[in-house]
Amino acid sequence: MGLQKCKLMAMVAYNLVVMDIRMSKLNGLQLYYRLKTKNPNIKILFVSALDAAQEMASIPRGIGLDDVLRKPIDNNQFLSKVKIIWWLLQTLLHISNLCRLERLFNA
Repeated sequence: MGLQKCKLMAMVAYNLVVMDIRMSKLNGLQLYYRLKTKNPNIKILFVSALDAAQEMASIPRGIGLDDVLRKPIDNNQFLSKVKIIWWLLQTLLHISNLCRLERLFNA
């Protein structure tokens, strides 16, 4: 991903980003930290040619990694992971809305 795309991503609010961990100018972890700094709720699905266990071992603990998908990408597995992340996002949104309603009624 080029640096121009990184700048574009900083201007738009995304819920989910699918990206390779290994990129030429900016590696996936660097971009991950930039995106999470701008939007802590964004979900990242990393794609890697390396074994997921090997790739996960190279990622620092506690950064809130969402998931890793191994290349070559299986369409069904990809859709399954995206659906799980989408469900999580919807659940978090629902909980957030319920909390707001509770604060309104208790105010």
